[in-house]
Amino acid sequence: IVIEHEDVLHWTAEDLKGCFYLVALPAAWAPFFLFDAEFEGADLGLAAGTIRLGACVVPMGWVNAVSVVQYLHRRMLLLGAPNIEHEHTGLPGAREFRKDRASPGLSHKDGRRTAWQVYVDDLDILGLTPRDRAETK
Repeated sequence: IVIEHEDVLHWTAEDLKGCFYLVALPAAWAPFFLFDAEFEGADLGLAAGTIRLGACVVPMGWVNAVSVVQYLHRRMLLLGAPNIEHEHTGLPGAREFRKDRASPGLSHKDGRRTAWQVYVDDLDILGLTPRDRAETK
């Protein structure tokens, strides 16, 4: 990132605390993530028989956990939530820092003032502000 003398770079970072526990898996996936314990259904207030519990969130230690959470977090940021007009309000894909593309670059002179990147549960948003409009402390 090249910052011109007349610019100030703002870097905002956010972390989804406990993100692996925020991502619910489809119920059909639970049999693939069974815990190594058996219970009697009657002890759990269920029908008689042996019961094994399965994870309903992304299990820590699963070899694909990071990839799945990264994909879902990125998709959420790109699509955003629908607003009152049912339009999606996601972040612009063209402004994303990615390893497989050239940097989107930052310049307040040509309107490219912001960029962002996501890695698993971390979101970084970078922005340029002309020095004469930036608050400094």
